[in-house]
Amino acid sequence: MPYIPKWQLTGIWRANFNVGELPGFFQAAVSYTDSRWNDLDIQNVPARQEMDAYTLVNLSTGIEKDNWTLSLFINNLFDERAEINIADPGYGGLSNLQRPPGHAWTTTTNRPRFFGLRFTQRF
Repeated sequence: MPYIPKWQLTGIWRANFNVGELPGFFQAAVSYTDSRWNDLDIQNVPARQEMDAYTLVNLSTGIEKDNWTLSLFINNLFDERAEINIADPGYGGLSNLQRPPGHAWTTTTNRPRFFGLRFTQRF
């Protein structure tokens, strides 16, 4: 099946502790996605591409008090460029032999590494 990896695993570890009198936490999340195909048709050799496996790591730490949380996070720690989709532009039903040479594939990737400070409040 297209876009269905043989293996897809996710693990989350969270530790709670105190920072002075405030409850604090540290959390790490790891997600692995195995390689997969972008097309079901195995006869469509030029359009069928295998997308690489990838691993993403996200970290966060913060403090909580009553109804608010302040946290520092970093997503995609190792700046992995995961192939989410590889699409053939198609050219309006032209066969592979009729397409112009060097037609471009469109590859969609995940977000690059990013980090920030997050404040949340529950009402």
